[in-house]
Amino acid sequence: MNDPTNTSTGFSIERCKLVANRFFVLNRKNWTIGLLGALGFLVAFWLLMLWGGGASMSQVQFISLVPTAFFLYTLGGLIITSVIFKEMHEPTKAFQFLTLPASSLEKFTAAWLITFLAYTIIAIIALILLSIVMEVVYALQTGFWGNFEVFNPFESEHIERFVQYFFYHSVFFLGAAYFRKNHFIATALTIIVFFISVFILISILGFFIAYFYDGSFTYQFSSFEQHTLFYNVISIIIKTGIALLLLLFTYLNVKNKQVA
Repeated sequence: MNDPTNTSTGFSIERCKLVANRFFVLNRKNWTIGLLGALGFLVAFWLLMLWGGGASMSQVQFISLVPTAFFLYTLGGLIITSVIFKEMHEPTKAFQFLTLPASSLEKFTAAWLITFLAYTIIAIIALILLSIVMEVVYALQTGFWGNFEVFNPFESEHIERFVQYFFYHSVFFLGAAYFRKNHFIATALTIIVFFISVFILISILGFFIAYFYDGSFTYQFSSFEQHTLFYNVISIIIKTGIALLLLLFTYLNVKNKQVA
């Protein structure tokens, strides 16, 4: 039998589970407060529409809260992700994380599982339960059960939102491993600077292309955007590739911290 404390035996699922459980134990209070706060906000917002008047009954079903729910899901997840490696950057606590009897890959995997997979599963369960409660109250309020809709995470638009979170998560996951403090703000500012730089670069290139080719570039670009399905597939492929690359950089960063 392999000793779970012996990191020389390769990747160990048991060690990974122990590290993930440690992440949860250290952060469960803040995470629980955040989850209850988000659910409380959704319920309060919904009750305001239900009993405050001014909204049609179709607007107070759970489906109307889905965009807000996903915004809170994404924002909350990115905040949690941005501080998952906070202990690793604190001089007085770093040794506790770095000396854990687990490999860099196991620590990286445990952090990813907690902040993406487990977080997403918990969010889905919470949204399903919340949708059931809200739909029951709505049906009792109106006496009509024909529009009873439980949150379905496998709808195409919902899957697309989960994929978007996968991409954003990889960015803030790298920021959590790279920046020493103010992880969320530092990552957000880096993203803003990056997109501004890209926008300026594309604008300059577009200007020169349009100048030398008499505006034909603009027409071709607009024609390309009309192929919506092809455009979406290419976008997903590019985002997935970038996300996987960022995850690799995150792992290398955690590994370098471990060696240092």
